[in-house]
Amino acid sequence: MLSTLRRFFAMVVVLMAFSATALPNIRVLPLGDSITKGTGSTGLVGYRLPLRQKILAQGVKVNMVGTLKNGNMVDGHHEGHSGKLLSDINGYWQVPMKARPNVVLIHAGTNNMDRGIDLDIAADIMADIVDGIFKVASDVTILLAPVIWANVPTMQANTDKFNVKVRSLIAARQKSGKKILEVPIDIKKADLGDSKHPNDAGYEKMANAWLKAILEADKKGWLKTPVKMSESDAPGTGLVVGGTGGIGYAIACRIAANTPSSTVIISGRNEPKNIPHSNMQFRALDASSMRAIKKYTDEVKATQDRFGTLVLTQGILTTAGRTETSEGIDRKMALHYYGRQLLIRELMPALTEDAKVLIVLDSVRGGPDKLNWEDLDLKTNFTISSAAAHCLSMTDAMIQRYGAEQKAAGNKRHFIHATPGVVNTNIASSLPWYLRGPASAAASLFGVSPDTCAEHMVKGIENAAASGEKAGTHYEFVTEKGVVFEKAAWNEEQVQKVNDHTWGIIDGALKA
Repeated sequence: MLSTLRRFFAMVVVLMAFSATALPNIRVLPLGDSITKGTGSTGLVGYRLPLRQKILAQGVKVNMVGTLKNGNMVDGHHEGHSGKLLSDINGYWQVPMKARPNVVLIHAGTNNMDRGIDLDIAADIMADIVDGIFKVASDVTILLAPVIWANVPTMQANTDKFNVKVRSLIAARQKSGKKILEVPIDIKKADLGDSKHPNDAGYEKMANAWLKAILEADKKGWLKTPVKMSESDAPGTGLVVGGTGGIGYAIACRIAANTPSSTVIISGRNEPKNIPHSNMQFRALDASSMRAIKKYTDEVKATQDRFGTLVLTQGILTTAGRTETSEGIDRKMALHYYGRQLLIRELMPALTEDAKVLIVLDSVRGGPDKLNWEDLDLKTNFTISSAAAHCLSMTDAMIQRYGAEQKAAGNKRHFIHATPGVVNTNIASSLPWYLRGPASAAASLFGVSPDTCAEHMVKGIENAAASGEKAGTHYEFVTEKGVVFEKAAWNEEQVQKVNDHTWGIIDGALKA
């Protein structure tokens, strides 16, 4: 009996020890210059891809954060700025630290050593970077690598002196109780692709060194499960409808990268393959059906946190005439207008008080004069151009109404109508065969990439909110570059007529 108890307690001790040392999920900020970016590596992935794979092999999730993204890889975010000095890098870490990483990797100073700039104070600047990070996140683990070997004698002489000071600052902060480790990386001539950037073998060495340091930090009990952001930094759950491809997907990915502690839901008909961020979730939705939208919003509100960002991009490019859904609404207008309004109405109670609602359609060409006021749903006067004009114009009227309601309620929500411009997506695939080629060629020639469009749209959200706060308004119009511009307001009678028509059509479909 005694021996059985001993074995039992021994097993408990082992399990407790295993639990205590199990590696938590890793949210990591790679900080530095072109070596952090991955210059000289295949696919411009540097050490980031092999490191990500090695962490995943430990059986935990990893999320790389940063304002930059490049490389042929999933989750390619980082803060590696090519050609920048330590003084520059000291201004780059603040924004990505809002993502609350539990690990920061620093390899920086290469350009100072190469160009002989700020050599006397380089270590002091590095100390400012380290201390600044600890000031905003005292529990973070910093893994600091001395500058790697370079095949340039004058540069290496500078590096040797700098690295002595780096090791000294690491030791001093360890002594004061900070979670910081030196990460030595043994780079030799065969590991370089040029005089100072690693080749793939060199980046593999860097990845191994980073992983070893991460495991050492975990063994010390330093690494904790990534925490949620503070209320001021965490904008609530994001929802992107139409987020399974093209512009919407690019916007969703950017929001997910910028707020890795929040969940971003992407919704559409089909789930994308290889979703790049662990904080992105897919929920199926037929956004052309009012009944499907109502069922969807009821389920989402019951299972998700409040929404800080709502983005509506769903739509279709087609030359077909009026094509009614089973609910009696033209499918194009259901996607581009009526379904979007229903999503806003049903999710309004679940929005945070400072939520941002972005409608991506065409903020430029709409106006009261573009409407057939006697046939707003175009039952009898339908053309492709009139359908487009009605959808974008009625959107203008509705965001004006939402804005007025928010102002009266004392909320800080903003409703934003944006135009994406020409974007090089595969949306032309829905056109007849004889139009696909010309449309695709035009998009390729004149359009921007979905990522560039997403950058402008997300910036437009920020600009619109700032502009609205200053002007005391709650609805804004944004260009394809993310710039806020003014439009003439609709009169109250016009807005009321659009409002009454909209809910009459939608509620009629829900009751049918």
